[in-house]
Amino acid sequence: ATIEKELNICPEEVFRSSRARIEELQAPFKNDNRIIAKYLPISADHFIVDRDSTNCKTVLAGYPWFLDWGRDTMIALPGLVLATGRLKEAKEILRSFTKYEKNGLIPNMFPDNGAEPLYNTVDASLWYIHCIYMYLLYSNDEKSFEFVKEELYSTAKNIIEAYKNGTDFSIKMQDN
Repeated sequence: ATIEKELNICPEEVFRSSRARIEELQAPFKNDNRIIAKYLPISADHFIVDRDSTNCKTVLAGYPWFLDWGRDTMIALPGLVLATGRLKEAKEILRSFTKYEKNGLIPNMFPDNGAEPLYNTVDASLWYIHCIYMYLLYSNDEKSFEFVKEELYSTAKNIIEAYKNGTDFSIKMQDN
């Protein structure tokens, strides 16, 4: 019994769909016989979700008890999406955080209820710049460099300038 709308799910179709998803995730590693190559893409996939408030991919680095936190997302991004060959998702996540840069800070948290993002973190923006660098290392093609130049560079520059000159929460580079 349920008070929710009853779902009409075919178990065989769920199995076929899940199997196809696993094969898609493992495809970049089909010639890699290491155990980690078999399981990392599948495990990493559990942390990549769609955020309704931005209609973009994001990382739930502390899943299942955290929302998407900027700092945790940027720390986890290289291992979850770059190392698993998911450059498209990396690009989408970086682009999403770029849209929300404010005073040289990227959000620390996107509340679940659609409220304004919180910016109370000192290092998420620095991790963001590191992720841009890692994205360029993993992609290593002209299109990716153009993407960074056109869509991410000005945000990275804003971050550096804000840290140099001072920004919210008394975040400022020391003079030495």
